[in-house]
Amino acid sequence: MIIYTNGFRCARNDLSGEMIISFTQDIPTFDDTGAISGANREEVATLVMNSELALGLAQLINNIVTARKPVDRPGPKQ
Repeated sequence: MIIYTNGFRCARNDLSGEMIISFTQDIPTFDDTGAISGANREEVATLVMNSELALGLAQLINNIVTARKPVDRPGPKQ
């Protein structure tokens, strides 16, 4: 399942060392005229993992984001 997210929060339990990562989505609210009047933040997923796994995830994300190689995307070549 793919869930769109545009925010997150992280916390660590000092007793167990577990990490909690909550992913959120800001969803616009509308008034009676249909104009955007604000936004509600909703939690869309929460992950709990040990510190070792969280560190591995952080390193993997960092490696992917900082990679210089362009992403090869499917579709017609230009």
